[in-house]
Amino acid sequence: MLNRNRTILWFSVFALTLWLGKSLRAGPYTKLKEGDGVEVSGSWSAKGIFVAKSVEKLKEARRPKLRGAIERLDSKDSSIVMFGMKMAVSSKTLFPARGTGAGGFGTLKPGMRVEATCNVSAAGVWEADKLDLNEIKPSDKIKGAITRLSFDNRPPDTLEISGLKILVTEETDLYGSIRYLEEELFGNLSADEGGTNFPHLKLGEHLLFSGDYRQTTRFENSYTLSDIQEDRYRETEPALRLEAAGHWAPEAQGFLQLRIRKKYTFGTFDYRPTTVESTDLEFQAIQAYLLLRAPQSRGLALTVGKQRVRDPREWLFDEYLDGVRLYVYETRPVVLEASFFPSLFPLKGKKFKTWDDLLFRVRFIPDDKNEANIYMLKRRDSDLRNREPVYWGISYYGRPKRFVTGWLQASLLRGTDKQRDQEAHAFDIGATFAAINLPIRPSFTLGYALGSGDKSSGDTVSQEFRQTGYEDNSGRFGGFANFQYYGEALNPELANIQILTVGAGFRPHRLVSADAVFHTYRQHRLDNDVQSDLITPPVLPNGLSKDLGWELNAIVGVQKIWQRFNFAYSFSWFNPGEAFMPLRTENAVLNRLNVRVEF
Repeated sequence: MLNRNRTILWFSVFALTLWLGKSLRAGPYTKLKEGDGVEVSGSWSAKGIFVAKSVEKLKEARRPKLRGAIERLDSKDSSIVMFGMKMAVSSKTLFPARGTGAGGFGTLKPGMRVEATCNVSAAGVWEADKLDLNEIKPSDKIKGAITRLSFDNRPPDTLEISGLKILVTEETDLYGSIRYLEEELFGNLSADEGGTNFPHLKLGEHLLFSGDYRQTTRFENSYTLSDIQEDRYRETEPALRLEAAGHWAPEAQGFLQLRIRKKYTFGTFDYRPTTVESTDLEFQAIQAYLLLRAPQSRGLALTVGKQRVRDPREWLFDEYLDGVRLYVYETRPVVLEASFFPSLFPLKGKKFKTWDDLLFRVRFIPDDKNEANIYMLKRRDSDLRNREPVYWGISYYGRPKRFVTGWLQASLLRGTDKQRDQEAHAFDIGATFAAINLPIRPSFTLGYALGSGDKSSGDTVSQEFRQTGYEDNSGRFGGFANFQYYGEALNPELANIQILTVGAGFRPHRLVSADAVFHTYRQHRLDNDVQSDLITPPVLPNGLSKDLGWELNAIVGVQKIWQRFNFAYSFSWFNPGEAFMPLRTENAVLNRLNVRVEF
């Protein structure tokens, strides 16, 4: 059994050894010349020049492509300015996947983030061939062919892409791009969602402030699955989040996120409030950590403090944890991660206050669209239950093709739980196919997941798979809105269950998406229990049938109205199967509305 002090000491020695042992930069100097195609990540300076954080040489030259915010517009000649470059927008400019809304110059606004593919004439005149307004990432980027180079190997140096000046400093990574890795590993320090950097308030050169207001409202009906017991439940939870990101130096950044929230409940239910009630007002620092990078562009970083730990589909993690996380990405695109999550200051009401976890991962991140993992997660539990699982697993999430987004999770569970050895397994595989070139972007999703069940509760070995306890099982398919991808109403843990998922969706407007998702549920092995938000006593399976039922979800998402307002609505209908017969035959219905306003 792991001792906490020994674990901390071992992890510290491991981290220090890796930190001091890395002394070589990754790869030889990337020699650039005029005519080379490059991809430049960086930011637009107030001094009127694009400052490069990384420069990656492309296999071939290409026409300019810019990702960033529109600085200003000129309606007289239908032109926009990005990174100081004026470009014409004509009737020939394409606005892909814009839905039924009108495209064209009239849809553009200062501050709007776009991705512009451009043609440049021999006279140096820029014209926008395509302007993409959909799901634009927060990081600024320029692609194109070098037309002028001014390098003396004593930074600062400059290069130009058809007149667009780019500044190369001592901090610029010229040894191959690592920016996409850092974005994937650390996200955007200015936003919890790892997404938007607009709107925000900048104070000086080092501090960035942002925040949002969120409200989640749930309407639950017939969660007893019975017409005999009265069952109507409502809850709403307003929450305010305030964020501050400090960029003190290229090697040191910090992030603080505060949350204020209060929950109100209304309803009639045997074991839920029968009158209007509310929780105490909560004020918590849900994130407070430092990100430290090794100097001189070495691929080594350390995060220390309370931080949001999550994976792309939130199948292993989506939780705010105390942690020390070491990343070695000098071996890019292979990334080595060693993390320790001690339960020092757990958030109020969390069940994992007795857990200490060690996570080791080998991550393959070839680009910003794909990631594959091999991992081991081991837990020490000081509770009397002594739940000490060990997970061995592989995972993949990404876009192998532009029209396909796929995922794979496979895990073996070992260790002990309640003095029983664990020998269980689970997997989840699926893909979403989207017709990205059609205006409404129709999509189709197919998935299958299985968590093994226990053969017998009376022996010393359990075959029932249990997820980590940190999971949220939340994601999205073809739309903008996140939802519980195993079902909003039943919302089961992947334990002793088989789930078949079929979904379809479309985007009627560039800011609006709609999805319909259907699930069927069966137990892997007969049991009179289901690990689920919905299935709680007295609602239990009869242990005679594996058929748990089916569920239909409808999800509508609206994003970035005026760059600030986001909405998500879901309707869920759960139909109980033969496992709940003959007493539990009523359909459970859930309506959920999420609102988020960014500032």
